[in-house]
Amino acid sequence: MKESKKSKFNIKIPTLKLRYRLLLYTAAVLFSLLSLISVNEDKFPYIMEMILYVLAAGTLFPSCYYLTVDIKYGIKEKIKPGMEANFFTNRLTNDYSYRTIIFAFPGLLLNVIFAVFNAFVGVSSHSAWFGTMAAYYILLSVMRFRAVWYNRKAAGKEKEIAVYRTCGVLFIIMTAALLGAVILLIQ
Repeated sequence: MKESKKSKFNIKIPTLKLRYRLLLYTAAVLFSLLSLISVNEDKFPYIMEMILYVLAAGTLFPSCYYLTVDIKYGIKEKIKPGMEANFFTNRLTNDYSYRTIIFAFPGLLLNVIFAVFNAFVGVSSHSAWFGTMAAYYILLSVMRFRAVWYNRKAAGKEKEIAVYRTCGVLFIIMTAALLGAVILLIQ
């Protein structure tokens, strides 16, 4: 068994109390917003802009580190028992098929709504552009529906391969629909 090489730079970031981490998060957001304002609005002197950029970077990187640590160890450990106690959230975190259906359904619904809207506008205004976009979103809706339907019905290698094959064919057809949109855009 190989031993991993130790780094010459053994840097340990200190643990901050919650109130200091919240202060760091607030400062990072504040300095980031001020630096974005200074980019859009040319109202700060040059030296003030440089100070804002340095402060934004200086607070952003440590706050990202501490936020990652908080999410990984603090929040996750406190929320996990509550999620396991609830039937819906426990099933959502542990059942891959159920999670796939739950998260794919809102996207499917929005794709159908957008496809119907584009089809309606395309027919009413005699627009080939909206017709092409409607065809694209209809194909995307069919692809999502098939994936959700197969995942809901039964699992197995043959079913997965059938879903992959169907999605591949629909991707090729969707490429043709997007090609039509690009041709309409160029003309």
